[in-house]
Amino acid sequence: MKKKILMGAGILALIIVILVLLLMGNLNGIVKGIIEKVGTSVTGVPVTVEVVDIKISEGSAAIKQLSVANPAGFSAKPMLDFGELAVKLDVKGKIINHVKIASPHILFEQKGKSSNFQTLQDNMSKDVDDEPKEKPAPAEGEPAVIQIDLIEITDAQVAVISDLFEGTKNLTIESITFNDLKRTGEEVGKQVLSQLTEQI
Repeated sequence: MKKKILMGAGILALIIVILVLLLMGNLNGIVKGIIEKVGTSVTGVPVTVEVVDIKISEGSAAIKQLSVANPAGFSAKPMLDFGELAVKLDVKGKIINHVKIASPHILFEQKGKSSNFQTLQDNMSKDVDDEPKEKPAPAEGEPAVIQIDLIEITDAQVAVISDLFEGTKNLTIESITFNDLKRTGEEVGKQVLSQLTEQI
């Protein structure tokens, strides 16, 4: 169970980093709106952001208080809540030097054979299944290469609620790091999962 929770957090963090990189040229308010709109549409639950602070000249960006609501049928508490996501990058070299995710709060709820994470995954899969079967041919050329030197997650708080036991089980993870990630988006995702498994 712990492994699934951490994997979910790692994947979400990677998606957010890539999204921030793609939207660096836009105004803070526009980026904030896009993250909330796209995030809500993809996950099927409200996604909110308090502040987006992009400093192009310094090659840095920060998202504060990113919250992903719990799916219907679970508690009213957020499923994911990130205190701050800060990114430092080399714009010219298209390299993400450092990603720091501070104080993420993760709530895992299990009811019977289902969970809030599984429900969220089902929501996202349904959205993919609803897309038209015929898609335009992909553009020719090599897949984009992503390079991330370091992802650092600090002071992660995990709460687990299940009908298998009473109360809430709490877990604190002081630090998780992912180093030297480089390849296509899919391959970077596999590298993240591999390093996460080793640390667990």
